[in-house]
Amino acid sequence: MARPTEGAALAAVSRSARPAPSLLDLFEALRVAHALRDRHGARLVRKAIARNAGTVGGVS
Repeated sequence: MARPTEGAALAAVSRSARPAPSLLDLFEALRVAHALRDRHGARLVRKAIARNAGTVGGVS
């Protein structure tokens, strides 16, 4: 059973494209996360780098 708000949310998301951050910006964020010893943030940034580079799951 589809919910009306779910359809509206999906329609809104499909209308606006979110540009991916550049690899340079992501690596800078990774450097900052390491400097702050933010393991969770570093993990999130590494995943974003993998998605941006197209190597999610170890397969390019």
